[in-house]
Amino acid sequence: MRLEIAGEKTIDVKDNETVYSALKRNGIYLVAPCGGKGTCGKCRVKVLEGRFDCKSYGKLDRKERAGGIVLSCQSTLQTDIKIEIPKQSKLVLGGKIAVSAFEDTAAYLKSYGVDVSPLVKRVFLELPPPSINDNISDLERLKRAMAEHGFTHVHFSYELVAGILESLRNADWNVFLSYINSGEASTEALSLLQAGECNHSYGLAIDIGTTTVVVYLVDLISGNVIDIGS
Repeated sequence: MRLEIAGEKTIDVKDNETVYSALKRNGIYLVAPCGGKGTCGKCRVKVLEGRFDCKSYGKLDRKERAGGIVLSCQSTLQTDIKIEIPKQSKLVLGGKIAVSAFEDTAAYLKSYGVDVSPLVKRVFLELPPPSINDNISDLERLKRAMAEHGFTHVHFSYELVAGILESLRNADWNVFLSYINSGEASTEALSLLQAGECNHSYGLAIDIGTTTVVVYLVDLISGNVIDIGS
């Protein structure tokens, strides 16, 4: 079925999909502090045409219901419908709707000469395998390779040390090391990955507001925002 947004566009809606989910799937975000459970009463839309099922009206009063106002997270379509999204229902950050404000963050940052510099970083290490003449421990071998890349004061996580034997041999001694800089000259080594095991690196940017928590999934390599949830 089809859902038309007055003055904007028309989108396809899946069977038994709520209006809220259909809008979100098409990049249109509504205020929903309760996460779409129908308890906050914020994701209101006005149905102008068509029939729908509303599982719960939550905090909506009789006047609002009579005027065609429904909770988008509780409403599914019976027929094609046309809706209007009230201004107060749209997810707004800093005076701009979240999608338009953050859809090209990488280009925005680069325009100011800002480089993408995530907290967690990776470095590729090529370690020589053990031999009769080079028989130091796996951990010392890793420390030596890191020192060749300028890492001097390194702390290793328990998980990394516990799995180092298997990690190095499975990767044929060529590994990606994930780490964070924990001080001016101190590094914390977090994990070892095989080449090709992890081709992406993601992070979360979290905006904690007075009524809504907005989470952005960010590609830490390019700086692009992949998805937004609230």
